[in-house]
Amino acid sequence: MKDKFSCFLHPKKDDYIEKSLNDKCPDCNLPYGFPLQEDFMPEKINEFKILQPLGRGFYGATYLAEKESKIRTKKVVLKIVPKKIYELFEKDFYNECKIHVEAAVEADHIANVDDAFEEDVEFKNGERIDCYVAILDYIEGQTLKSFISANSTIPIHTIAQIAIDCLQILSELYKKNIFHNDLHLGNLIVCDLKRSSYRQGEINGAIKVYVIDFGSSGSKSQSNTETDRLGDLHWVAKILETLSKKIQDSPGTSEERDFRLALLLDERAKVIFPSVSSQRVFSFEEVITHIRQVFSQVTSPWKNPLELRSFNDSYNAQTLSPWFVPYLLVDDEDKWISEITSRGPQVITGMRGCGKTMLLRALQFHARATPQNDTEKKDSSTILERLHKENYLGIYISCTRLLDTLGSHDQSLNSPFERLFVAYSLEALNAIRHLRELKAESIKPDAFKIIANVIESNINNCQILKEAFSEYEIEKALGKILNNLSKGEHNLKISSNPAIVFNELANAIKDCSFDWSSTYVHFLLDDVSTRFLNDQNIISLVSSLLFQSETCAFKFTTEAQTLEMVINSPGNIEQARVGRDYQIFDLGEQVNNKIHKNKNEGISFVEKILFKRSIYHSNHPKNISPSELLGNQTLQTIAVSIAKEGKSSSKKTIYHGITAIAGVCVGDIGDIITLYEKILKNWKTNTLLPINSKAQNEAYLELCNSRIFDINRRSTKLFDFAESFAEAAHHLLVQSYKKSKSSNKLRLRQYSSIFINISNGDVDQQNRQVRELIDAGIFNFSGGPEASRTNRQGLNPQQQYKLTFRKIYGLNKHIGLSQSDRFELSGEALEKWLNNPKDGKEILIRNLARDTVYDEVDALDSGETNFVGDKGYQTNLFDNVKFHNIDRPIHQDSLTFLEDRLPCIYSQEISIAALKKISHYISSYGFEYATLASAKNILSLKALSSIFIKFDEIGQKKRIKELANKFKLKSSEIDYKSFDPQKSLIQKSTLIDITGIPQSLIFKLVTNSLNTIDEVSIALTKAKKYYPLNEDITNILEKNKELEDKTEILKSISEVLKGEVGPYKIIPLLPVETNHSIRRVLVAFASAKHERLYSLLDEREFDRIVIITPKGKSSRNRLARIAAEIALTRFNNCELHEIDENSIDDTINFIAQQYQTYFINQNFSIEIALSGNKIQALSAAIVSQSLKINQCWYIQPSKWDIKRFTKGAEKTNIYTVKINHGKRR
Repeated sequence: MKDKFSCFLHPKKDDYIEKSLNDKCPDCNLPYGFPLQEDFMPEKINEFKILQPLGRGFYGATYLAEKESKIRTKKVVLKIVPKKIYELFEKDFYNECKIHVEAAVEADHIANVDDAFEEDVEFKNGERIDCYVAILDYIEGQTLKSFISANSTIPIHTIAQIAIDCLQILSELYKKNIFHNDLHLGNLIVCDLKRSSYRQGEINGAIKVYVIDFGSSGSKSQSNTETDRLGDLHWVAKILETLSKKIQDSPGTSEERDFRLALLLDERAKVIFPSVSSQRVFSFEEVITHIRQVFSQVTSPWKNPLELRSFNDSYNAQTLSPWFVPYLLVDDEDKWISEITSRGPQVITGMRGCGKTMLLRALQFHARATPQNDTEKKDSSTILERLHKENYLGIYISCTRLLDTLGSHDQSLNSPFERLFVAYSLEALNAIRHLRELKAESIKPDAFKIIANVIESNINNCQILKEAFSEYEIEKALGKILNNLSKGEHNLKISSNPAIVFNELANAIKDCSFDWSSTYVHFLLDDVSTRFLNDQNIISLVSSLLFQSETCAFKFTTEAQTLEMVINSPGNIEQARVGRDYQIFDLGEQVNNKIHKNKNEGISFVEKILFKRSIYHSNHPKNISPSELLGNQTLQTIAVSIAKEGKSSSKKTIYHGITAIAGVCVGDIGDIITLYEKILKNWKTNTLLPINSKAQNEAYLELCNSRIFDINRRSTKLFDFAESFAEAAHHLLVQSYKKSKSSNKLRLRQYSSIFINISNGDVDQQNRQVRELIDAGIFNFSGGPEASRTNRQGLNPQQQYKLTFRKIYGLNKHIGLSQSDRFELSGEALEKWLNNPKDGKEILIRNLARDTVYDEVDALDSGETNFVGDKGYQTNLFDNVKFHNIDRPIHQDSLTFLEDRLPCIYSQEISIAALKKISHYISSYGFEYATLASAKNILSLKALSSIFIKFDEIGQKKRIKELANKFKLKSSEIDYKSFDPQKSLIQKSTLIDITGIPQSLIFKLVTNSLNTIDEVSIALTKAKKYYPLNEDITNILEKNKELEDKTEILKSISEVLKGEVGPYKIIPLLPVETNHSIRRVLVAFASAKHERLYSLLDEREFDRIVIITPKGKSSRNRLARIAAEIALTRFNNCELHEIDENSIDDTINFIAQQYQTYFINQNFSIEIALSGNKIQALSAAIVSQSLKINQCWYIQPSKWDIKRFTKGAEKTNIYTVKINHGKRR
């Protein structure tokens, strides 16, 4: 490491060039570091024996020494400086010592000077130098320079603590009018504290930094205050940059949180350490605050403000941080919360989207510790008072994230109880941290170790925890254990049954805080669903965790159909009983009743949900209620509009109004939020209110068509069920209207549900078929005795179900929105319906009960329409509301900082000059003609030693081998299955031709190459045409240009040759890391081969989806944008951005922007999907080398169509990728 040094024998006044210690003085030919070298350093100075060298500064050197007396041997630090240097620079040695002594008085980080003297120091080579000597207190530790050299990676919390201690040193000096001016790595000692001396409240309380040398210190009266302070700040900036770079330079091996913190610290350093010409210089205390804020941003995210980037952002409560739940949950007077906080096990049930997760997360400690009103915002002690009265502690885990199986859905879960135990422990640590910020004295000093001990006691082979002492180390160790368990680690096993170990965990959590000693612990387990787990896994999981305890209990959420399974009791002997083994709270039924049993109350509930979100969405019009935006009409008016004959244009304004949006909901609140978001997007601002009915209707149909397209992709049989039910409901609505007209008595039939009784035939098969319909989301489940209007005597309740149709799937067929009528099927008719959904319309109509009395009433279907005029209610909505205008743009400084970390890319056309430095060539026997053309273009210019990768497809192997023989190349071939990119000897002189290499191998080749060398050359020859062909797509687009439903275009495209065949296999290209509590964002590429992206989105859930769409007007690009827009409709957390698909710079810069927004600012994990072209795959590889990417997904087709994949070839381009060691610009 280079620094500024003055020669001991020949000092020069203006010599400030950085040198290494091994560099030699031109006058004496001795190395600048000779005073520290074994062959030169003195053995004794005066009465002090020299033990070892410590370091060199610009002026002097320091040594560890000892002095023996009659009663003891005392270690000290000796600093020596040649007198020549002081004479040359006209400095006063003893005055500096006095300044040092003054600075050390009552200072916390400054080693004192005991004495000073002058000595003719003799070095081992016989050289004698007249020196000043200072005797400093000895601080046990190592210099920061040695500390850095000895550690390949330094924990990020240690880096931050070192920076803070350095700043505190400077602050102590500044308060005494002193500037250090020489705070280099050799002047600082890093001390490992004994456990009894750990510093509470510090980021890493196990270390402490001291300064031991004041070489060039000065006072305010001698220097420019601001300039000197800036100089000291720059010393700290350099230290911070040096330390954090060790983590940033290894994104592949650094842990995600460490990498995020390293980036943040480095970024913050560049922002707060300005140039001398800057108008403002930060105080040391401000910089310390900045660094602490960085850690708070990552480790205490509950301090960040709520911001909804789109109206339906985090509509799935699993993606919503729990501390924001109180701001969005609608639960008047906490009625529902009080229902689920009772002691003992409980199952919260209901259809998908009814708000189960939101309600469960409302019990989570982070949600309860969030201020609930203005009083609590002003006085945090009132939060603590409320928590004490509530007397429970909720800790949350989601099955969706944690208990994913290592393989197929049919496999048994891998170590579920161990994973839950560790995950709940990790969440408990977060709760401890949160409470500590509210009331520090409430948390016991060894709280984190209490949690570590309970894990050690209850899970075998947790040796990693024995070496973890600090809060950071324990948390990091638990993350590693959880990651190992998720990968199939079998050595980590709980030592007893779950009822015992979870009781012990609850007791340990309670023992961490004086305020939790009598608290009841709720283990909140979300989404125990057949959508993610098979029946046996759920039975095993739930039956083991439905235990009764005085200390704790599990609260599950599950969909209603899962609850109807046979859930074993804790003894696994008999069916679990409601009331004995657990309690049930049916939230789905509660929501449905709230909306449909009382019109004004129902609409009020819906409007509150929308209104609460509007407060935190900056683009929502302020002081305008949703009902004012939407207007209103009755459900009967909607039904009549559907049923009566009229022009087609009149059918384009059917669905609109606040009652309609409530009517669509059958308990699935998510649909309300999504639909409202789409209506807002369709609204042309500054137009008259309410929003145009046509624009509203388009939003309904857009959402419907997207959902229909999605289920059709998964299963045409599911599509047939939805379509036939909707057609039957529409037909009967129209027929009832015609019949009413003739009888002059309006009674419209609006069929919205079906009652089924499984009474004969293959009962198990029918149950599976019904559950498939519910799991697919086409029907919602309503079970239990209240679902039947027939005599249930003698029937098994498990065989009777009421299925409510998700109306969103029937809007394109124009169904009514009232819940007033239902079909009934049983026996042979039910079997026919389940086995022949294409005939569903006829089966449902044919089996209508002639004598049925329809007594179901939907309060939303009343004729009153005065809700919009209820100004009193609207006034109450806006009382005392402060709308949040949150605007947090990416600061250009921050973005430039991040972009400057990325490699530089230089592009040029193929030429002799472009190949000047190239001597090796890696290519493939790809099956595209462009592969052969690329090899011709390159090898015809220069004969290169070549390696060709071969695949299962024969491809261009014969012709490329002929080409190699023609040019008399030294070449070899290797099978792709045995080709290891990590072991490939790629040098700067190697050209990688990616033309015929699949994207997965491109990614691995480029990332591994850039990890070992700092420059890689890439060749790519594009094809002239790609499948699906532009002309084929153009024909389909022209045929469907009048269609409003864009999903029909994608259905038609399925008949076109695409160059590949599904189904697709999803392959991770980076090591799998599991963190159940971190939200994840996917950056993906839209292409004409849309099934690639759709297949990944089918398999994996993301909290945010960012899709890059191509620019340009080609039919392929238009199709890619259509596919992306449909994904936008399908997924409520999706956003689209248009980027040139052939620009590496634009692509990597855009990904850097998303990285700043999500990874750095919002603590998301970043994942990338290789769902686009090879340029985009190359861009993803370049980014992954420089930034911490959690995962990169390759979507592999089942088969390539080698004859119809691409056609022809264009020019060859050479891309040079250089690792950036400075600025890119």
